[in-house]
Amino acid sequence: MRQHHTVLVSLLLLSTLLVASIEAKKVLVLENDVEGVQNITIHCRSKEEDLGVHVLEPHQSFQRELPNSLFIPNLYYCRFDWGGDAHWLDLNDYRYECPICTNVVFGGCVICRWSIKRNGPCLATNSKGSQRCYSWHK
Repeated sequence: MRQHHTVLVSLLLLSTLLVASIEAKKVLVLENDVEGVQNITIHCRSKEEDLGVHVLEPHQSFQRELPNSLFIPNLYYCRFDWGGDAHWLDLNDYRYECPICTNVVFGGCVICRWSIKRNGPCLATNSKGSQRCYSWHK
């Protein structure tokens, strides 16, 4: 009887996680924090989806809801242009770090907030403004 109870509890936990992964949303936020630059042009895409070209004024942000699944990775990358230079951010490299941005509640939302800066992109690590910064891909 005890073994059946353990199996039942395990199946219940697994089904709860599956439902949560299907219902959860991932929100990508990119904010123009490049000092000394008026506007930046961003273009994000994956193999399946092109999020389009957007021009952001200083401190303006682009926000997009993306599919969030445990089984199908979100393979997005973004290009940022300003002052005649192009910079790349491969979101695949950081896809496991996004859940640290906010608390995830079942059926809730994961927010990946990126601050785009001259020296590289910075990922928000909590709601209090802490960031983890990276170098641009070459």
